[in-house]
Amino acid sequence: MEKKTGQRIRRLSWRSVLLGIATGFLTSAVLAAFAAWMIESGRVGESVMQLMARISLSAGALLGGWIAAKHAGTAAFPHGLMTGGVGTALRIVLPILSERFSGLTGDTAFSAVCMLLGGALGGLLAAQRKKRKKHKK
Repeated sequence: MEKKTGQRIRRLSWRSVLLGIATGFLTSAVLAAFAAWMIESGRVGESVMQLMARISLSAGALLGGWIAAKHAGTAAFPHGLMTGGVGTALRIVLPILSERFSGLTGDTAFSAVCMLLGGALGGLLAAQRKKRKKHKK
C-alpha cells in the first residue's frame, strides 16, 4: 500500500505492522491466560469462554493496530488495518495447518472479523489522537 502525500509516496512500514502483530498476539495471550484463570478458579462460568476469547483477540488487535500506527508515524489507518488483516489471516491459516483441523467454523470467522475490525479501530484511534495533538499546538 502506498499513500501520496503531495511531496512523495510513503510506503507501508512492514516493521511497524510486524511489531503491531507481535504486540497484539502477546496481549491476546495474556488476556486469554487471565480468562482461563478466571474460569479455572470458578470466578466465572465456562459459558463465557467464547466471549472472553473474542474480547482478548479484539483487544489484542486494537492495541496491535494502535502500536503499529504509532510506530509508523504516518498513514495510521492503513497500518492498523494491515495489522488486523495479517492477524486475521494468521487466525484462519494457523488452524488449517494444525493436525487437529476439522474445518473452519463460524466462531473462527467471527473471531477473524473481530481481529480485523480491532486492528482498523486501533489505526483510527492513533490517527485521531495525532489530529488532536496538532490542533492543540
